Amino acid sequence: MKKLLSLSLLAMVTTVGQTTAQAVPVLWSSAVGGNDHYYEIIRSPAITWDEANAAANAGTYNGLQGHLATVTSQGEQDFISDVNFVGDSYGLYGDLIWLGGYQDIPGSSNNDLDGADANWHWVTGEAWDYTNWSSTEPNNGRWLPGQYEDYLSMTRAWFNPGYWSDSINSALHTGNMSEAYIIEYEPGHAPVPEPATILLFSAGFAGLVGSRARKKKK
Repeated sequence: MKKLLSLSLLAMVTTVGQTTAQAVPVLWSSAVGGNDHYYEIIRSPAITWDEANAAANAGTYNGLQGHLATVTSQGEQDFISDVNFVGDSYGLYGDLIWLGGYQDIPGSSNNDLDGADANWHWVTGEAWDYTNWSSTEPNNGRWLPGQYEDYLSMTRAWFNPGYWSDSINSALHTGNMSEAYIIEYEPGHAPVPEPATILLFSAGFAGLVGSRARKKKK
C-alpha cells in the first residue's frame, strides 16, 4: 500500500511539473535568415504588461540578457507567431501575448483615436519601422479615463493569428486574457532606463564632477 501511495504521489508531482514547466528558449538561427537570438514563450495567466516586462528584464539564458521581444521584421514576426513556437491552444477570442512595445504620449492625447498609432517605441530603443497591426488596430478602444491602450500585445486566435493590438496595462480584457509573454535573449543588451532614472544619474554625475573640481581647487 505504501509503495502504491508513493508511486501515486510521484506521478502527481511529475504531472504538475509537466503542467507548469516553461518552454525551452528557441534559437532563430542566422542559417535560416535569423538574428541568432533566443526566444522563449512564458505562459503566465493573468499578467500585466509591466509585470511581464520586469520578469523579462530579469531573465537570462546562456549568459544572454532577456527583454520582452521586439519584432522588427516580417521574418521575426513569422518566427514568433508560428504555431510550433506559440502553440495552438489559444482561445476563440484571442488570448493576448505581451511584446516589448509601448506608446508614450504626454497627457490625455493617447486616449484619442487620432493618436493611436503615434509615438510607439521598443523597450530596447530600436527603430519602430515595422508593424503587424490587425486591420482595426491600434484604436485606443478602451476609451475609459486612465485606461489608455499603450501596450503592445499579439493575438493568438484561429481568426487572427499573430496580429498586433494596443492594450491597456491589465491582465484582464473584454473577451480575452493576457496568457503569456515572449522573452528575447540577445548579447550586449541592457534594459533602456526610464527617463527619471536618466535624470537622477545625470544629476549624480554632475555632482560628482563638481565635488572633484572643488577638491582640486583646494
